Amino acid sequence: MKPRRQKPAAPHPRPAEAAAAPPPDPTAEAWNAVGAAGLWLAAFLLYAPGVYPDVGPVDSGELALAAWAPGVAHAPGFPAYVFAGWLWSRLLAWGSVAWRLNLFSAACAALAVSAAYRLGLRLLVPPPASPPSAGARGMAAAGALLLATGPVFWHWALTTEVYAFHSWLMAAACCFAFSAAGRRRRQILCGIFTGMALAVHWVSVLALLPLLLGLLWPAQARPRSGSHRRSGWQEWTLPAGSALGAALLFYLGLMALARSAPLLNWGSPTTPERLWWHITARQYQTNLFSASGPELLSALGGNLALWLRESGYAGLLLVFWGAWGWHRRPDRGPLLWGWLASVLLTLSLGTLQAAAYSHPTQDRDAYLLPLFFCSSLAAASGMQALAARIPGAAKGAARALPWLAMAALVLLAAVRLPGRSRAGDTASADYARNALRTVAPQALVLAADWQLVSPSLYLTEVCGFRRDVLLIDIPLWQNRPWYLDQFARRDPGRAAEWKPFLDPFLSELRVFEAGRLQDSSRIARAYAGLLEAMLQCRERPVYLDSAAREHFRQFGAGRSGFFLPEGLLFRYYAQNPPGSLPELDWAMDSLLDRRYGEEPIRQHMREQHRGMLQQRLLFYRQRGETPQAARVQELADRWFPPQP
Repeated sequence: MKPRRQKPAAPHPRPAEAAAAPPPDPTAEAWNAVGAAGLWLAAFLLYAPGVYPDVGPVDSGELALAAWAPGVAHAPGFPAYVFAGWLWSRLLAWGSVAWRLNLFSAACAALAVSAAYRLGLRLLVPPPASPPSAGARGMAAAGALLLATGPVFWHWALTTEVYAFHSWLMAAACCFAFSAAGRRRRQILCGIFTGMALAVHWVSVLALLPLLLGLLWPAQARPRSGSHRRSGWQEWTLPAGSALGAALLFYLGLMALARSAPLLNWGSPTTPERLWWHITARQYQTNLFSASGPELLSALGGNLALWLRESGYAGLLLVFWGAWGWHRRPDRGPLLWGWLASVLLTLSLGTLQAAAYSHPTQDRDAYLLPLFFCSSLAAASGMQALAARIPGAAKGAARALPWLAMAALVLLAAVRLPGRSRAGDTASADYARNALRTVAPQALVLAADWQLVSPSLYLTEVCGFRRDVLLIDIPLWQNRPWYLDQFARRDPGRAAEWKPFLDPFLSELRVFEAGRLQDSSRIARAYAGLLEAMLQCRERPVYLDSAAREHFRQFGAGRSGFFLPEGLLFRYYAQNPPGSLPELDWAMDSLLDRRYGEEPIRQHMREQHRGMLQQRLLFYRQRGETPQAARVQELADRWFPPQP
């Protein structure tokens, strides 16, 4: 008996035979655009009044000079930010250059919030589903507001830095990636924004790359019909090629800019080899894996604490709930794994960075911004999952949930606004002005404090404040041949005076830069001789900050001379030091303002002022000048009262 023949299964419809997706609803799209624009405006109005009125801390002074000149900033160069900042600072015609670029960060951070809303809404109600409801829009807006009101994201939206601009680029790239199925324009835009982000901060792009691929994968796997039928590798080639092309274009522009010998030419990336060194930060020669186990655990604990502070307990629960809910949907598998990989990568890179650069004045928390962006997306999905769990008898509460969350975030932002606003914070600019204001004309300032060097670059080169001062960054002077070359071009007279000591050291330093140094004692002797020659400068009075003075002592330079605390710097005298000091002329209101909390950078600047007051007090007491010592003690007690 023959087995019964089974009826063949109906063939799957080909993509061309699949039901056409319903056309987008113009009204719904208009409401989505209105919501995104409203969030941008709300975030911008939250940030803009509170931006720094002058140059900010960390790298703000250097980046402001790089964008204004334009010039080459520190590794990896940030060419996309430099060129965008140059254009913005020219188009915006009022206010100081620093304030314009601070406002640029506020505008870019608001754009990142808007893009997070658009992407969150698409994740909640993916096309071609029915138009999103008001509740879905509220959930997406609440997730975006969770990003906008976080303390770390908020802080970097107020100052001249690359992080707000980079956050917008990556948020826009992810937004275009999710809707790139069969759409060449969106694929190209996704690639261009990714490439621009690579030309700003490629380490953070690596952290968000898994999320980007998780968003792009289901978009490329959806069935397409008609003219949109293409092979898989072609779908991936277009965004990848656009990304690499955009990044290469910006870095080639950076190399062309370096060849024009700009005012700021960090690393001098004039050749492909030097450009590669600059992109990979080879000059820093920092081993990120040198930290010990306890140091890594401590850094990881600090980053987890920042994550909790950024999202809050309730927000973090929604984040994990939303991410866990994705595993139940077959179309969210790539997104879930991409999200998890980005979270782990960001935490890993942030932990390595925090452990390697342990000084509290570094911008370590900015490396966690991709993590906070991922959190905002998952939080919106978590709110949707929570609303779905509310029983039918309480559907009113479910509909009110996103609006309650938005109201809570807005109220929290209003409460925290006075403490997070930087509208009156001129501490970094005052710190540099306090140091440079009292130095003698044509002074040579040797500084090893980046919190002094960075704002001084902006004040002297962009604002013209004390342009007669010649400032040398000692850490760069110690191990960067390109920095010495730039100095020789800028001040050939000093270079000729120091030539007998400069040439031997520079020769050894080039061997060190190439990684072929074998005898470290030779370069140390040459360097010590150069430092001594710098102190003996005949035509310029020489000043050192506290860190530079310790550096010179370490190499035995200046042992026979005198270091007098004149203001915020020490002045070096080879012989016959004067018996009096110039009067102090410090601006202290912003430095002592307690509204801005006990930040490490602010504490550092206060300690420098306090330390120089103590040095001045010691100077007068050693000479028995009681009235002068009493005046200094009065200032010290007024500015730095003893703690009970």
